[in-house]
Amino acid sequence: MEKIKIVILNAMQAEYAAVVNQMTHAETHRYAGVSVTEGMLFGKRCAVALSGVGKVAAAMSAQYLAEKYKPEVFLFTGVGGALNEQYAIGDVVLAADCVQHDLDGRGLGFALGQIPYTTIRFLASDERLLDIAKEAPIEHKIHTGRVLTGDQFIMNKSHENFQYLTQELHGDAVDMEGAAVAYVCMVHQLPFLLIRTISDEANEHSPVNFEQFLPLVAENSVGILKHLITNLN
Repeated sequence: MEKIKIVILNAMQAEYAAVVNQMTHAETHRYAGVSVTEGMLFGKRCAVALSGVGKVAAAMSAQYLAEKYKPEVFLFTGVGGALNEQYAIGDVVLAADCVQHDLDGRGLGFALGQIPYTTIRFLASDERLLDIAKEAPIEHKIHTGRVLTGDQFIMNKSHENFQYLTQELHGDAVDMEGAAVAYVCMVHQLPFLLIRTISDEANEHSPVNFEQFLPLVAENSVGILKHLITNLN
């Protein structure tokens, strides 16, 4: 059987189901709470997994997938909140890099987001994957920016307690998994790309917008993935 070269990870059921619905010859199994579906997706054999929400769940899932499949490409798609005022709901942001905004070792002399006792802070996406994804023919705008990851659903980005997101870390969007998965991929030397569709503007309207725009997020994810997978050699 053909080796699985592409792994796709989602945090939420709606995102995962939208991708799995595009697969043929699909078989699903579970490992330690992680659902994984193997099959053909846009002409290539892929594995699509559902991690659950948050950095711990995402890192655990990514580690399992990296060890099991040893893929050539690792993709993460899903929702994100906008920090950049130029981003509109429905736009896609491809992470040029990402960082854990809630990792704070400043009391020990490390920069915000830096993993203490290492030089690791900003985790870059693979440039080749970025270049391909930028050309995806979807209806919404595609941006390249910095995604900040933390175990919080940000609803008040304008509050003084969250000014560091844009003023210190210069973030364009926020999520709850990306940098954790990026770190696992860095350790395994796997080409990685984080893809986020803007579902909300990290403000008081975020909970309503988040639920309302989940179907659109799933649609955008499928569009980007189709373009990427069909153009990967």
